[in-house]
Amino acid sequence: MVSPSRAIATLLSRPPFCSRAKFVVLVLGATLLSSILGCNAPVSLYGTVIDPAQNAPDFVLHDHLNRPVSLKNYDAEVVVLTFLYTYCPELCPAVTSHLRDVQQMLGEDSQRINFIAISVDPERDTASRVLEYMDKWALADGWAYLIGEEKDLAPIWKNYHIDPSKIELPQNTTSNKPPLSNSAMGVKALQQDIATRYDIAHTAPVYLIDKEKQIRVVFTSPLDPTHIAHDIRQLLGS
Repeated sequence: MVSPSRAIATLLSRPPFCSRAKFVVLVLGATLLSSILGCNAPVSLYGTVIDPAQNAPDFVLHDHLNRPVSLKNYDAEVVVLTFLYTYCPELCPAVTSHLRDVQQMLGEDSQRINFIAISVDPERDTASRVLEYMDKWALADGWAYLIGEEKDLAPIWKNYHIDPSKIELPQNTTSNKPPLSNSAMGVKALQQDIATRYDIAHTAPVYLIDKEKQIRVVFTSPLDPTHIAHDIRQLLGS
């Protein structure tokens, strides 16, 4: 039997994609998924069921208010975990929008859930930038966007099978940031703008982690908010 960790790695092992590029998502059939996971997966769940469940690797990072955050400190019945970056032009906004829809679909049950996004862009995902992103997407109660230095983030990426890589953009490509004001147009400002002209190629799986801090279900693109909300309710028993 393939181990749960190996099964997740297999699920996420397709080449990383850049959110600016078009990509093809292969949807694995239920039979193939069962053979990969070696599981007796409940047919009532839409995501890829991890059976036996795998302990979710713990981490300690900081949120946009510089408060330390650890997975083990969450007492939510389900933690929804994904990986984003604020300069992401397409993929991350789509994932964020879908998960916000999930939170709204859950209604009162959303109070039993926590949503966590972990940065894949330690250089640019500053506390102020993350706060701006959260305000833009109205991510408030029940949400945390965690940041840190690469040395802190890299082990977490590895544990959750995320392999972000920087892709430099042509000099005539604008970054996904507000345009510089006239007063900011100087050599230093121009250098800073050029420094932001890259994308991060990465996958953005969505993990459903139960109260015992075990990974129970994994979703990969394309995401369907109704499916994620359904599986969360199943884990909640509601």
